[in-house]
Parts: sequence; structure tokens; C-alpha cells
Amino acid sequence: THITGGPEDLETPPGMFLYTTYPEYPVLKGAVNARTTLLAGFTTIRDLGAPATTALALRDAIDNGLVPGPRMVTAIGLGTTGSHCDPTTGIRPGHVNLDASREWVYDGPAAAASAVRAAVRDGADVIKVCATAGVLSMTDEIGPAQMTFDELESVVSTAAMLNRRVAAHAHGIEGIRNAVRAGITTIDHGSVLDDEILGEMKQRGTWLVPTMMAFEGAISMAKAGVLPPGPTTKALAIEPLVKDS
Repeated sequence: THITGGPEDLETPPGMFLYTTYPEYPVLKGAVNARTTLLAGFTTIRDLGAPATTALALRDAIDNGLVPGPRMVTAIGLGTTGSHCDPTTGIRPGHVNLDASREWVYDGPAAAASAVRAAVRDGADVIKVCATAGVLSMTDEIGPAQMTFDELESVVSTAAMLNRRVAAHAHGIEGIRNAVRAGITTIDHGSVLDDEILGEMKQRGTWLVPTMMAFEGAISMAKAGVLPPGPTTKALAIEPLVKDS
């Protein structure tokens, strides 16, 4: 889940809330969502992405009894330059202050290892990587891989050394292959799968997290005309592939 967010965050253009609300606002939204989630019967959640350190702050507030909510296994997302996990992707240069997350954007295996260490230092329970683009990202294509195998392998080995698992946001088959073969624990989304990689996932014990609610939400918003052109095109193109996978 993304406990500090909500459907309104996807209003045209997606992510605009980052520039129109105070940085603390997602934590307060998350507190409301956390209580709702707990009352719905969920006692543990895995949060795979939030603005800066907002989910980490909410996790600690729940742990310390300040607000009610489920136990949170909380990720910090890592991405290569221009990837779905790079907060400046699709934004004009200089518009976003990267000071809070600069160490989480990397290129190359050595920098990937450093990014994992920085994420663990900053409080990550689990590491998230963006192996491919996202449906809702503004400019990148959904199919190509966004991390090399060597970068992914470096993330996985460094995370394992620090007793952390790694989740991969992945839609296209090339990025999924790279992630699975590098030893990723979970493939999140998994839009384009084939028999070969499904066999490898079964053999390795790699989990698929199909996020069907997220797909249904994005596709319905695309059909309603409330997403920008790029995400709309990607959502509609990926709909039949997701169902087959």
C-alpha cells in the first residue's frame, strides 16, 4: 500500500500534491488512513513508497502509541536517474529540491550499494526499487527496463548483508527478468509475465504482488478522462496484458 496517499493524489497531473501541500500533510492523511486500515481488520501492512520520510514518521508514531494503526513494514524507494523512482522525472530541471532524497537516486552498481546503505541508515525496513517505469509517471515508457541486472544484483546483495529484503516495482518483462534473476523478493505489479519467468519465480520462491486494485483504479480513471495523456495511454494499453498475466 501507499498509506500516506489517496486517489486525490492522482488528479491531473499526478503528484501535483507534492507542490501544493505542506510536507507534513501526507503524515496526517496517513494517520487517518492507518486508523481506517486497522479498523478494516489489517494488522500489518507493507508501505512501498511515500513522499520523503512521511511513512517512516507514521510508522514510528504508530509504534510509539501516538496514533492507532497497523504494524508497518516501511520502504524507501531507490531509482536510477530518470526512472519512476526519481522524484524529478517529468518535472522541469531545478523545480524539485532533491536534498531530502538525493542519495536514493543512483546510477551503477557501486552507487546502488551506497543508496541501499543510505536507505537503511535513514530507517527503511525494506528496500524498494523501480525496475521499470510506472503507469502513472508522466514521461517514461512502460516497457523498457530502468535498472541493469548488475545494479539490481548490487541492491539485492547489499540489502541481504544488512538483513533487508527488496521489492521491485516492475511492469515490463525485461525489467521483471532482471529483478527475478538478481534475487528480488517480490515483483510488485507484474503486468507482463510469460511462462519462462513464471517458472523461474516459482523455482526461486519469488512472490508476485498483483496490485489489482491499483490497476482497476488507474484504468477506470483513464477511461473517465481524469488522467493526463501519457498515463492514460499507458493504462489503456496495459489493461489486457495485466489480465492475461
